[in-house]
Amino acid sequence: KKDLTLVSEPLTRGRIVATLSSSLLVRRSLAAGLGVGEIPVYMGERDGLVRLWPERTRPLPYEVWLVTHADLRHTARVRAVIEQIVEAFALENE
Repeated sequence: KKDLTLVSEPLTRGRIVATLSSSLLVRRSLAAGLGVGEIPVYMGERDGLVRLWPERTRPLPYEVWLVTHADLRHTARVRAVIEQIVEAFALENE
């Protein structure tokens, strides 16, 4: 079992009301007032949420997966989107 964290702090105390595998579900749950969670800043701002610990960031990079259908990943339109996403993440890491 993977250790749960919030802003890289281990969740050893408190009551965990849900563990969700979908960022959309996390976002909707936070917007509904279910509790405290971790989503990208721009999403929280867009939803009018209050940011806790604004001085905190993740100390280590984490994996982000881009999944496409095998039959479509080499089409020009899908390749263009993939390249834009890769470029955006590369700019974030500079």
